Amino acid sequence: MLENKKIFDFIICTNINAISVNQRKGLGLNLCVTKKQTNNMSILTIILCILIPPLAVFLKHGLGTEFLISLLLTLVGWVPGVIYAFYVNSK
Repeated sequence: MLENKKIFDFIICTNINAISVNQRKGLGLNLCVTKKQTNNMSILTIILCILIPPLAVFLKHGLGTEFLISLLLTLVGWVPGVIYAFYVNSK
């Protein structure tokens, strides 16, 4: 009877932004491929930055100082909130 065995174990290393592939059998080869960091914002993020700046900041950074600053700037004036949301989400 043939068994389905997993040959590769994929581990995503978020702290070093790399993908590590460990081969379980054979030579025990370790391969680490780094992923390129991109700061591209999605279409949804851009739309939310324009329409509802605090929500766009919340979705990326959660409830924190960035969100509170965005909320205050949006309450003071919509344009400062939009500018800050684009600035924070493009980091």
